[in-house]
Amino acid sequence: EDRWQDALKSAERAGEIDPCAPYVLSSLCSALAALRRLEEAAERATIAAEEGESYEVARLAIFYMCEMAETLDRGERLAVLERARRLAEKLPTLAPLADRETQSSFAHAKLNIAQLLDDHGEMEKWAKEVRSPFYRRVLENLRKNPTGVRIRLPFRRVR
Repeated sequence: EDRWQDALKSAERAGEIDPCAPYVLSSLCSALAALRRLEEAAERATIAAEEGESYEVARLAIFYMCEMAETLDRGERLAVLERARRLAEKLPTLAPLADRETQSSFAHAKLNIAQLLDDHGEMEKWAKEVRSPFYRRVLENLRKNPTGVRIRLPFRRVR
């Protein structure tokens, strides 16, 4: 038996105390996503990120927007990803003293957005910073077949 409803209630109570705290928001969004309320998780995280000054909250919002974007049709997906991109552009100013690991997490977020947008140039740019063997291989395949088409397999949305 899962207890996601209980987790959500606890996260909501914690959110009453400090609604923009990264760990509160992380717990809240995890519970919402587990309860198949991904859109709400993304929206609440995004609002907190746009109103706050925490790079952790902004990264969390970007993560949930990307997760949600994967479930949307092209038009809706592009709007969500543009919002995520705007947040991602703010990351360095939210953490001016970011260490290498934090900067790498910013690059991962930007790479995820670029991948969902099928923006090969941006993928190339951010993959270099991420230094991932997986993305090196993906980009190698894209260079070999630049006219290749990304195929999104159809799936039934579960709500």
